[in-house]
Amino acid sequence: MASDGFGTDRNGGLYQALQNGGLQTARELLVTGDLHDKSKALEILRISDERSVCGMLFDLIQEVKGDLAESAVVTLASIEDSRALFPLLNLFSDRGPSFQKAVLNYILETRDPRAEHFLEEYLAAEGEFRDLASAALGSARGNFDFSYKFAGDSSMYEWALKQEGQILVTPDNLDLHKGVLDENQPKPQTYIVGLDGKLLIGGLINEHVDVAKGGDVVAAGEIEFEKDDDGLWQVEYVNNRSNGYFPGRSSFYHVKNALTEQGILLNREAFDRAFPRNGYSDLEFLSLFRFGENY
Repeated sequence: MASDGFGTDRNGGLYQALQNGGLQTARELLVTGDLHDKSKALEILRISDERSVCGMLFDLIQEVKGDLAESAVVTLASIEDSRALFPLLNLFSDRGPSFQKAVLNYILETRDPRAEHFLEEYLAAEGEFRDLASAALGSARGNFDFSYKFAGDSSMYEWALKQEGQILVTPDNLDLHKGVLDENQPKPQTYIVGLDGKLLIGGLINEHVDVAKGGDVVAAGEIEFEKDDDGLWQVEYVNNRSNGYFPGRSSFYHVKNALTEQGILLNREAFDRAFPRNGYSDLEFLSLFRFGENY
């Protein structure tokens, strides 16, 4: 049995454990430890920002049920990894009331705006935890204070870290790179808004993760620009289509802010087209993610 020496203070013992190889220790405990060891591992993982943690937690949820699986959901909320929502929704109907309650608490805690349609459907079906679901819906609906982590495989992520050629969107830069934009047509430009609030386009780069250099984003999608009769740049078309980040519709807030700051016209209050077409609770869409039938 593993030692209890990890401590319980997130600013003390657990942080030190993580710095001293705690992530590897936690990984080993999740595989070989008893219930007590696995619980200790979850304490360590709650303060980790490593990309691998999300997958480790779902491995555990797949292996166990009951209190430990629900504790793993709590840990998923703690690490604030946007990749967790869709697998949790896939599991929701197949697990018992306690697990379902943990998932609703997860949404309440994370305020993931992509859960809005799921919660509306749950309430319409008069689910058991109506008060909790209603509170979660209130926290998630229209929430733009949310960031998205790249959901693709590790090889694409590692490749993205080295990519160059992104274009910061300003009127001067659009003028400077007009030839590159024309060369990429008829494709729209791939864009992201980073955590710094700046909107970047890819130029000749077409993968969102490459434009973001692997980083988290607050918005991502496709965009087209044109100059008006007065020579001012404006947005001709914009959406939230990104099969690497899957941002919610509320991410439009960050697109509008970034472009307005640069004096680029965006004469609309929502995306021209929102993806996925049937919302993020659509069963066909969810089937593509872990625990889904087409995963």
